[in-house]
Amino acid sequence: MMRTILLLTFVVSLIGIFIISPLSFAEDDTSDEDRIRLPGWIKDIAKMWHDGRIGDETFVGTVEWLIDNKIIVIPDTDAKPDTTDHVPAWVKNNAGWWASGQINDQTFVNGLQYLIQIGLIQVQQGGGGGGGGY
Repeated sequence: MMRTILLLTFVVSLIGIFIISPLSFAEDDTSDEDRIRLPGWIKDIAKMWHDGRIGDETFVGTVEWLIDNKIIVIPDTDAKPDTTDHVPAWVKNNAGWWASGQINDQTFVNGLQYLIQIGLIQVQQGGGGGGGGY
C-alpha cells in the first residue's frame, strides 16, 4: 500500500512538472528574439553606415522610417526626450559586426533600442516597434 502511494505521488509530481508547469508560462512565451523582424538587405545599409559611406543622420533617419513603416519590427522600447545628439561608437561598431555576421540580430537590435531610449531614433506612436507604448 505504501509503495502504491509513493508511486502515485511520483507520477502526480511528474505530471505537474512536465504538463502543468509549462502551461503556467504560456501567457507570453514570445522572447524578444521572436519579436524581431530585420530583412537581410538592411545589413547592406548597416555596412554602408559602418564603413562611412552614409552618415549618422542618414542611418538614423532610415531606421526611423523602416520602424515607422513596419519593415523593421523590434520589441517595445521606452523613449526619453532628446538626451544626446551623437551616436555612440559602440552602436556603429555593432552595425558593422552585424552586417558581417559576427553578432546576432538581438545584439544589433539592442543598439537600435538604445538609440530609441536616448532619443536619437524617434518612432511614431503605433509604428512598427520601438518607443512609447507599442
